[in-house]
Formats: sequence, structure tokens, C-alpha cells
Amino acid sequence: MSRWWNAAILSGVVGGIIMIVGCGDHRSPAGPTGTVSGTVTFEGTPVTEGLVSFYDALSGSSGEGQLDAAGKYKISRLSVGNYVVTVLPLPLESAMDMNGGEAPAPNPADIPTRYRGSATSQLSKLIGEGENEFLIEMKKSKK
Repeated sequence: MSRWWNAAILSGVVGGIIMIVGCGDHRSPAGPTGTVSGTVTFEGTPVTEGLVSFYDALSGSSGEGQLDAAGKYKISRLSVGNYVVTVLPLPLESAMDMNGGEAPAPNPADIPTRYRGSATSQLSKLIGEGENEFLIEMKKSKK
């Protein structure tokens, strides 16, 4: 066979694979989805810097949203299911951008350590289809 013919066959095979696999986001949820929004507070005061993260171990679906100056967040296109919720400090670069180039405190007091890991958070939310709004209230640990 000629090189041209080999290239044409290879192009057809590659094109067919791309059509079968698709070019979109392979992490797009299958089935019904919901949007979650709300406010994160610590002892009743909005947390103004951080990330709120939702993770469903059963489906593997997850999403995160950055908190704004009022402690609000919004995450779109989460698969319907039960999620563990964690709240994390911002990565250093993002926090420095928000603080005019100054490094933030390394361990923000308004995000207790227990809320930062899925095994210790004890926050969970059931996401339904459509709009879901949740107040995420963090409290000091009881000693």
C-alpha cells in the first residue's frame, strides 16, 4: 500500500475513536444534577476566605467553590447524591491575590482543622436535582 493510503486509514481509525470517545468533559455527571449554594459560617460569622468542597464517595462526583467576601459559595452540575462537605483554606497563591500580595495566616482560625478532611468533617448534605441552598455552620470543638 502507498503511504497516502496508510495515512488515510490511520486518519479514519483515529477519527472514529474520537467520535466514539467524544471530545467533551469526561467528568460531566451522568444523570440528574443539582446546583448547590449558600453561606459558610464559623460561630455565626461568615468565613470570607476559603474553599468549600463537596465529595460523593459512592459516585466519585465532586465540586468546589471559592468563598466570597460574604462567605457565599456556588457549585454547579453536581450529580444527585449524598456528599461529605469540607472547608479548606485557600491555596497560598489565591490567598495572596485576595490580600494584595500579602501571605495569609498559615492556619486560619475560622476554619477548624476537623472541617478540612472528609474523614473528620462530619458535615454532609443531600444534593437533589435543581437548586439546593445550604448554610454550612462550623463550630469550635467541644473539649
